[in-house]
Amino acid sequence: MRNTKKKSLKKNIGALLCLGAFSLNAFGAESIFDLSIPESVFPIVAMGDNQGDSESFKAFNVKEHEEFKVPMFTGNKVHQYLGIGALALVALAAVSPKEEDGAHEYFATGSAILASAAVTTGLVYHWDDVDLSDGLSDPDNLHRMLAGLGALAMVAAVAQAPDGGHAGLGAIGGLAMGAAIKITW
Repeated sequence: MRNTKKKSLKKNIGALLCLGAFSLNAFGAESIFDLSIPESVFPIVAMGDNQGDSESFKAFNVKEHEEFKVPMFTGNKVHQYLGIGALALVALAAVSPKEEDGAHEYFATGSAILASAAVTTGLVYHWDDVDLSDGLSDPDNLHRMLAGLGALAMVAAVAQAPDGGHAGLGAIGGLAMGAAIKITW
């Protein structure tokens, strides 16, 4: 029994590290799009190119009909996917059979990990958006509060299981996370 707990803990820590690396990778992927104008072009742009020499504007060579494609993974999308994944896993934990070392335990632990990762990526990605001057009348502040409390409730429910009553905390965590997601959509 004790070996099983150690293996489970190792798997959870490994999953958390993978999610963290994945999140940071997604944030780093956004930095490859540098849209700044090179300094060597400023004199050309400032003086104008009256000779019609297209070679002087090599920095601006772009395909004319290139369409913008939304990247599949950005920091914000990773944050959204983690939150939706946490909500899906907490729903699966609620309906799965309540057996020790069964699906319920794994779904609940996974939802707590995903909820914590969603809150962490949300803080990192939206740190500049934090403004508490409007209080809870601002939907973003309400989203932050509900998602944070939901993640805390999910983690507390997993920490109390299987010894104590944890169904209420798990349900409150899932409902708070669902309400937080609904507010932003």
